[in-house]
Amino acid sequence: KKNLSLVGKSLSYLFESPSWFLEAGLRIDKNSQIQALSSHRATIGRSLVNTGTKLSLSVGSGYKLPSLYQLFSNYGNQNLQQENASTIETAILALPSF
Repeated sequence: KKNLSLVGKSLSYLFESPSWFLEAGLRIDKNSQIQALSSHRATIGRSLVNTGTKLSLSVGSGYKLPSLYQLFSNYGNQNLQQENASTIETAILALPSF
């Protein structure tokens, strides 16, 4: 029988003014079998006040740990490592004004 534990902690910050916004976040996870892993996200954006439109740019990172099935089933592999990813995203959010 296999026993795993996962503990995570996160911190986020949001600043908003009438025309600008900034958001930053950090998450740290500790798995009972691996070292601590961290992921982050930062977003900066501009609100076009009279139009209801927002423009933003986000940068972030993340990871995916192997599932218990992938590690310990009859077809599993206990040597699997996490998958890492980095993202960059731009967005335009246009809200209708009724």
